[in-house]
Amino acid sequence: MLSLSQPSSANPYRELSRDRTEAIRRRLDRRVPELRLFVTDDGLILTGRAYSWYAKQLAQQAASEITGLPVVRNAIEVAPPRHSEDTPDEERRHVSGP
Repeated sequence: MLSLSQPSSANPYRELSRDRTEAIRRRLDRRVPELRLFVTDDGLILTGRAYSWYAKQLAQQAASEITGLPVVRNAIEVAPPRHSEDTPDEERRHVSGP
């Protein structure tokens, strides 16, 4: 069963449990820093910052596969990494090309 954090007054959505969020982060290997996932009645909302459109799509796929819920909004911002050493090698290839 999916475990959830309680909603706060500032955010009416429930945040996905820490263990599920960490499982998704591990699969993404630092591609989406500050990833946060919220659960609505209809599915998941994703927020954070990705280094590429590829990473944004990987996050959506991983979140849906691990939770079994559809992603109803992928609000992950796409922005280049602050330092090239912060980005996994595979991701650098997707950002800059071969």
